[in-house]
Amino acid sequence: MKTKYGFLLALINAPLLVLLTTSITLAAPAPDANSVLILGPTDTPGAFAAEAAAQGFTTVVASAAEWATYTEADFATFRAILLGDPHCRVGTAAIAAAEANRALWSAAVGGPASDNPKLIVGTDEEFHKSQGGAQLITSGIEFVTSSAGETGLYVSLSCYYNGTADNTPVPVLDEFGTFGAGAAGGCFNDSHIVASHPALDGLTDDSLSNWGCSVHNVFNTYPAANFIPLAIAEDAPGAGSMDFPDGSTGIPYILASGEGVFVIGERGETIPVPILSGWALLALAAMLGLLGMVGIRRLQ
Repeated sequence: MKTKYGFLLALINAPLLVLLTTSITLAAPAPDANSVLILGPTDTPGAFAAEAAAQGFTTVVASAAEWATYTEADFATFRAILLGDPHCRVGTAAIAAAEANRALWSAAVGGPASDNPKLIVGTDEEFHKSQGGAQLITSGIEFVTSSAGETGLYVSLSCYYNGTADNTPVPVLDEFGTFGAGAAGGCFNDSHIVASHPALDGLTDDSLSNWGCSVHNVFNTYPAANFIPLAIAEDAPGAGSMDFPDGSTGIPYILASGEGVFVIGERGETIPVPILSGWALLALAAMLGLLGMVGIRRLQ
């Protein structure tokens, strides 16, 4: 009997022993309330992780395999999600993991209509750290972490769409609307800031221009209801070129969204961009529902 029960006990415990002796990589929520999450393949030189740490954040650098195990709830525990610039990488292999589960992390930053701070950059700021790129990384991280209690988003498109045709789809961003990227006719050097935010005050036209190739990807199309141009390839011709309130013309290559973002007007003054918060949207929906009920009763 003892031998029989001993065999059964060993059989029952075998799966537990396997679990205890096998290394399993699982995602976990942020280690603290001041953490940022970086997709490792997008920050191979480590500039984004170094800057986030310098600003006092706990940095979690996830491999592609680790990134794939995160849930929406996991992503939402971070102060910001960063997709960096892997030193001017052409093609989208570096963001393949982010593309695969974009529905999850996009929802974690509030989706398209939220006021969570979001920054989309169409250039290779890490590659040009010594020419102004470092300031863009610094200011960008400050911006996307500027709203306590909300998960911000920083996406660099590096050189992913360099040389592509106008309005090439950008799948990694499509949960926020329709984005079409192009190459701005090759390398473009004249950048101009057309919007503002207190966290982005360190950026200037001079710091963004004359990198040898300041602009790699422009946005011929973007969801204007949810994002506004922050900087443009000034006087760049072609699809997506538009006029701005300060009198400038160009194609957007840096886009921003979030509370406190301002358009720069004709005399340099700032014009607030109205963004409805989640509570405001709920209140509006309730009001419309009430008006609908009143209308139905009157018809009856």
